[in-house]
Amino acid sequence: MIGALLALWTSQALAQTPITIEPKGQTMWASEEVATQRFPDDTEVAGPTLRVDAQVQVVLTDGDRVRVKSGDKYGWVALAKLTTEPPAMPALPEGLDLSQLTAPMDGRPPSLGSGFRGDAGASPK
Repeated sequence: MIGALLALWTSQALAQTPITIEPKGQTMWASEEVATQRFPDDTEVAGPTLRVDAQVQVVLTDGDRVRVKSGDKYGWVALAKLTTEPPAMPALPEGLDLSQLTAPMDGRPPSLGSGFRGDAGASPK
């Protein structure tokens, strides 16, 4: 009898707590700088502040709030402050020629530097 009442009470309590588990480790990004909350119902205890475009991992969602992990820190943030779109790549500086940054490959392996003879460990002559 007590077990049945406990099971009924537990099922009703869980039915009133709408927590949705997102795919583990779903990656999202902060769409603006935002201070997170350490606990979901306590606005006085701050969590980490996320900078614009900070990458976070979703731990779980609860309505319009999301529990996120950033590095080794956790916090709650409004879902509206996050996006699934990765940030745009920064533009290259004007006048930068990428051909100056890469050496052409002609089928040979890159040089290991001057003086390398490929006889490492051999005694000098």
